[in-house]
Amino acid sequence: MFYLAIVTLIGNVLSVVLAVWAVYEADGPGRLIIIALLVLTFLIPALWSASLVSLICFIGRLILGIGCFIYLKWQRVI
Repeated sequence: MFYLAIVTLIGNVLSVVLAVWAVYEADGPGRLIIIALLVLTFLIPALWSASLVSLICFIGRLILGIGCFIYLKWQRVI
């Protein structure tokens, strides 16, 4: 279980770093969308403590991080 906690922590940190970087580079409504998705993926598991909801939100954070990475590559920032 310790390894799962480490993987979750690394995934969360990378997702947040990439999302904050993408918010910094994005303009207008793109910033709002990224911020809203990031807040929702962290807020929903806090409201509902079911493990399935936490897993879905973790996968959502990873997808958001991948999407932000692709956005940053597309904008030629990375």
